[in-house]
Amino acid sequence: MAEISPADAQLDVKKEGIEKVEHVNSNDASSDEAPAVKHKITTTQWLAIIALALSYMTAFQQGACTAAIVKSIDEALGPTTYYNWMLTANTITSTISLPVAGGLSDIFGRRWFMICGGCLSLLSAIIALCAKNINTMIAASAVGGLGRLAAVAELVPNNKRGIVQGCLDVLLLPWSVFGVNSTRFCSKGKANTDHTSVIIGIVLNAVSIALAYLFYFPPRVGLRIGTRTKIEALRQLDWTGVFLLNSGLILFLVAIGLGGTTFPWGHAGFIAPFVVGVVLIAIFIVWEAKFASFPFLDHDLFKGKTRTFSLYLVVDFVAGMGLYAAAAFWAQLARGIWEASPIKVGILCIPGGACGAVGGFFAGMLIGQHKLLKANLCLCYGTAVMMTGNWRRFKTHFHKSYSRTQHVGHRKYGSVIAIRYISAHDTRALTLVSPDGPHGIPYALGIASIAMLGTGWTLIALIVCVQLAVEDKDIGSGTLLLGSVRAIGGSVAITIYSALLQNNFVAQSQNIALQLLEVGAPLEIIQPLVLNLINENFQIAEALPGVTPQILSAARQALKSTWATGFHHVYYCAASFGAAAFVAG
Repeated sequence: MAEISPADAQLDVKKEGIEKVEHVNSNDASSDEAPAVKHKITTTQWLAIIALALSYMTAFQQGACTAAIVKSIDEALGPTTYYNWMLTANTITSTISLPVAGGLSDIFGRRWFMICGGCLSLLSAIIALCAKNINTMIAASAVGGLGRLAAVAELVPNNKRGIVQGCLDVLLLPWSVFGVNSTRFCSKGKANTDHTSVIIGIVLNAVSIALAYLFYFPPRVGLRIGTRTKIEALRQLDWTGVFLLNSGLILFLVAIGLGGTTFPWGHAGFIAPFVVGVVLIAIFIVWEAKFASFPFLDHDLFKGKTRTFSLYLVVDFVAGMGLYAAAAFWAQLARGIWEASPIKVGILCIPGGACGAVGGFFAGMLIGQHKLLKANLCLCYGTAVMMTGNWRRFKTHFHKSYSRTQHVGHRKYGSVIAIRYISAHDTRALTLVSPDGPHGIPYALGIASIAMLGTGWTLIALIVCVQLAVEDKDIGSGTLLLGSVRAIGGSVAITIYSALLQNNFVAQSQNIALQLLEVGAPLEIIQPLVLNLINENFQIAEALPGVTPQILSAARQALKSTWATGFHHVYYCAASFGAAAFVAG
């Protein structure tokens, strides 16, 4: 089961809908070359920008506080076998809320949607503060997903769009770099659980809501209602499409979350919701294209934009899969293969988190500043940087105890988005990471940092590209659709890859038992020994009757090999998704 690094919290926010959108005066990326008109930003507008920035940082902070320490939260409030639903529930609710928020904000304007989103995030933090079990934490996560409405920065002139995006990325540095260590939950018992990070989230939410209420005044009414009243526009909203889309997404994502874990892949408990979900999504597409009087997804979003907006959605979906898979499993890989302590895991997350934020900042500073820095070109540059961090193949020789680790990919950081790279190299081009030696931790951190630099750059470029590709009246729906597609990709990635890891443990359990029996381990201690090692209860494992240093060492080696095999499956699966996206693009 996957534990998420602070870099993933950046994903969790940027990719699930905290997108900053401004009105644009052109509908293609070439608008970057248009002469910039100088605008003076007033004091009130600066205060509104601060409110938006604080809201953005607050949502990121909540993601960093929870997602980075899912396993530790489970150890403190559980343990359970379903703690990964703290991630899945948030992704599912944010996925269904983003397009709905887009349609409604286009009707009513964005001010109250931002405020209401902040209130839901505040409620989520309060529920998390009061949580006494994992079920309550899952509920808090679900409420937080509903609060991921768009923060729409229409106050910023077009020529400052990239700069503001980059500056907002810098605000994430404290959480992206030090999120794990600053938000660790004590796992010695519920009474000692550290709620400081949740309290910080509550304070930040309250301040951001107050500032937004006082200073954030975007256009009062959306641009899509025309001559209709708000009530008429609300009544004529494509509620049939909303039902089909949300029902289909919920069933599809829940099915993936249940498959291979709660139910076998061939069980009706997986097949039924999966098939019904896919059918409902297909019906939604047909309904929107042929029958809806007021389509939920405006046809103008896609008409004549096959190589712009539509293609960006394809890249965005793969971005969600790659980025979520990348950062979601970095901490788990560090703990499983390198046996890193929670503090060391936090330290290992610092380079990737910092480079992701720095990459986004420099992208924002440079986009549109030269004809070679147009948004669409910057998107290519970001992909190229990620490719640089992932393209080389290595032939290394590990200790024979780790022979099955030779295909583990630290290419996770942004590798799936590097679709051009994937098309040019087969899956053997997965980079390799070893527990020690020349391709151990330092080497893995260096390559991962380069890839995350490109990841942060790509995210900002993708947001700006989409803003330039849609009409003014569709900015809300278009940008939130971007966030929704990314969230779907991320949810699919997390659930499938988590299932692959868990199923691998089930498949390898017999091999682990045989290896332990070979070194003289009593049969009755094998299960508690392995479970305690997986949960990092090393003192309890050592104290089990009949456990010798030789048995303990063999158990650790067997688990490292099993983790390596699991990640091998995960990243080859990720590579196949990336190759499919390249063919589609």
